[in-house]
Amino acid sequence: NFKLQTELNKVIYGDNPRRFIISPEMLDKVSVPTIERVYKSLFSNAAGSVVRIVGNVNPEEIKPLVEKYIGSIPTGKKAPKWVNTKEDLVKGQIHYHFDTEMTTPKSTVVLVASANMKNTLENTVTASAVNYILDLIYTETIREEEGGTYGVSSYGTISELPKNQYVLQIAFDTDPEKAHKLIELAHAGLNSLAENGPSEDFLAKAKENFLKNIPENQISNNYWKGQLGDYYRYGKDFDTGYERAVKALTADQIQEFVKKVLSQENFIEFIMRPKK
Repeated sequence: NFKLQTELNKVIYGDNPRRFIISPEMLDKVSVPTIERVYKSLFSNAAGSVVRIVGNVNPEEIKPLVEKYIGSIPTGKKAPKWVNTKEDLVKGQIHYHFDTEMTTPKSTVVLVASANMKNTLENTVTASAVNYILDLIYTETIREEEGGTYGVSSYGTISELPKNQYVLQIAFDTDPEKAHKLIELAHAGLNSLAENGPSEDFLAKAKENFLKNIPENQISNNYWKGQLGDYYRYGKDFDTGYERAVKALTADQIQEFVKKVLSQENFIEFIMRPKK
């Protein structure tokens, strides 16, 4: 797993020095004075900070604690600024295969698609639907019909900082002899969504699942912490119109979303194979 993450990190992020896996060699370079210096530079100025407190708390009881422990942090006149000096994910079509020694031989496949995509409520709901429907497709084709793996993990998310970007990752372990066949099926699942959209049954299942989760999410502290983060970070409310956006979701919407992603032609095929 360590070798997998190290190689995958190099492929996805290229030579970006800010993207690395912590290794023994990295730890040898750690300096306590440097850590202290960086920590003090980052936390000596709380200007621009937003503190989210979520849970069953009494505002009057927590106020003196906030004043004491948060209000006492010094602030400068201006909040520190950050600069994105480099693109995150590499662009174009990349095929990267490498071999490593294993006790139990297997191939691990990771497929990564990325695209410029605005971080809107509609796009976020559509991206979640793509995740859910791909899981249904791959369970049906790769796991049950082909019997090639215990399961396929597909996860896509849209970010706004440092840039508006959608990233979809599809991953699975399989017998080395079946890897290329299953990769073809993974591509076929994506292409079918771009060419035909999802089936009515799969779309209905996704919407039903999302609507069922709304009341469960809304009693979760973690959910509200995330909603407040989106509100203060991006100035966006992804809660109020969520149910309406799910009900309005269509097969055409999903088809156009996937078509837009694939048309940008940023796709990484990564395979870790056992050394013979």
